[in-house]
Amino acid sequence: MAEISQLNNSLGSVDTLVQRFIAQERGPINDLEKSKKELQRRQNVYTDLKSTLKSLNDLVKDFTRVGTLNNLLTKTAVSSNERYFSVTATSGAVIGNHSIKVDRLASSDTGVSARFGDTGNDLASSLSGTQEFTLAIGGGTSVTISVNIDGADTNKEVMNKVRDAINDAGLEVNASIIKDTNTTSRLVIKSKATGSTNYLDLVEVGGSTILRDLGYIKNNGSRELYSGTAGGFLVQDFAELDAKLTIDGIEIIKDTNEITDVFEGLSIKLLQAQDADDTALTLSVEQDSENTKVEIEKFIEKYNKVIKYLNEKTKVDPVNFVRGDLSGDVIIRGLRLSLRTIVATGVPSQEQGGLQFLSQIGIKADRDGTISISDRDKFDEALNGNLEQVTNLFTSENGIGQGINSLLKGFVSFGGAVDRTKKSITRRISSIDVRIKNFEARLLIRELSLRRRFTDLQRALNLLNSQQALLQNQFTRFQSFGGSFGGRF
Repeated sequence: MAEISQLNNSLGSVDTLVQRFIAQERGPINDLEKSKKELQRRQNVYTDLKSTLKSLNDLVKDFTRVGTLNNLLTKTAVSSNERYFSVTATSGAVIGNHSIKVDRLASSDTGVSARFGDTGNDLASSLSGTQEFTLAIGGGTSVTISVNIDGADTNKEVMNKVRDAINDAGLEVNASIIKDTNTTSRLVIKSKATGSTNYLDLVEVGGSTILRDLGYIKNNGSRELYSGTAGGFLVQDFAELDAKLTIDGIEIIKDTNEITDVFEGLSIKLLQAQDADDTALTLSVEQDSENTKVEIEKFIEKYNKVIKYLNEKTKVDPVNFVRGDLSGDVIIRGLRLSLRTIVATGVPSQEQGGLQFLSQIGIKADRDGTISISDRDKFDEALNGNLEQVTNLFTSENGIGQGINSLLKGFVSFGGAVDRTKKSITRRISSIDVRIKNFEARLLIRELSLRRRFTDLQRALNLLNSQQALLQNQFTRFQSFGGSFGGRF
């Protein structure tokens, strides 16, 4: 009878029993979860693959573009004397040389008041009360400027009030006070933009004489010309505010010193006017061989990164029984071969006797498919002596850039080969998730069933234990009773 108690103890609690059985039946779920993790890892591999391919494709896609969008075809522009002008070029600039003479810089229209002693009250004595005038830029909408002057104001205080009123008007004008000596100051009004289209138009309103008293205009309202301690404008003729230069014998007038619309693809910045008897300077435009070198080196770096990645992921090592993550993907293995073929194949569109292979510019292919500049002297000589044909190796219709771009866009574009593979993997992961969910549901039902059965068994064992204890007690008493009669039975 003691065996019943031992059985009960060996079985343990209902929860323990259920977990033991359920753990044994989770085998299929564990296998599915293992398969899911493997698929997720492969999906990450394809994500990395697309990122690696896209980096190369973004570069070579630029090689197929026309004009200013092609970084391989950038131009460089040179000023023969950057004291007078500087110049920058884009790919759209035309190679050639131009003569240029800077006759005059564009300037901001500037009015300078007469000189006034800071502590005197010359202005307030004649301008006490409200003074008004209008200010416009280049003949545009006029804004009324109103200044309230107290008879006790000093000259400096009056100019400060005028300055603040102008600056608060919201126009493209700067007003400032300049101390021209230790005891005197002048009020300067200056348009923010240069050129004759941005001249200052100042007109007194009503009986105000503030502009005349400050020295900006004459009694008839015309502009004063600045001179010495008297007030006035730096120029009387608005045309003198424009830049004037002569390019290839043609006179050019511009309202700014940064000129972008004379030559396509060129930006000229005027820095200083030349003297009248100075000779013309030279502006030269040529293809930027240094930038082309940088772009080709970037291509080599990104191409090698792709090849090394594909080599690693598609390798098969029968000795150590190692296979790359993509070794079974024939499309990716084909991609690796196609890339190597494009780089090794000549460019037939080049003229007869011209450059057709990368090896002709000092770039060789190694055994693993990567490429490198093996002959730096040959590379530099090709860039300096035959730059157009070097760039054509990459940019022409049948060039390397076009070939790789056509190949890779089928892999990296939205919905391309890599995306389709990742989508297929996602469907398989979703299918596994459904199967795991179904297995989990069935296991839950199985767990409930086992829990009921083991609970019933536990109750039966508990009842047997109680009966066993009762019988054991009676048996003990019987033995004790029988012994007391000395074996009369």
